[in-house]
Amino acid sequence: SAREQELNDKDKKIQEQQISLNNQLKEYENRRANIEQNARYLTGMPPKEAVNILLSMDDQLVIDILRMVDELASRSGEASIVSFWMSLMPAERSAAIQRKMAIKPETE
Repeated sequence: SAREQELNDKDKKIQEQQISLNNQLKEYENRRANIEQNARYLTGMPPKEAVNILLSMDDQLVIDILRMVDELASRSGEASIVSFWMSLMPAERSAAIQRKMAIKPETE
């Protein structure tokens, strides 16, 4: 019947939305895991080298990594190296990143 077909279509739509949501979540988790890995890797190297690598990235990725470095530091009760990294960056780039961090508190 038409009613059954309508219900089946609705079920199908809900299933598709669920799959889409699960995929987005997985992508987010993978991205977060990658950012954490990068953050740990950069924190473990000499600051000047870390900053050179950060400077080659786009601002949003830099911001995500800086936030993660802050998060990891506060989790382990250590001081974050972020402000030192920022001091090693060219003033314009550092200011641009700080401005964007202030405007956009969290990534989607």
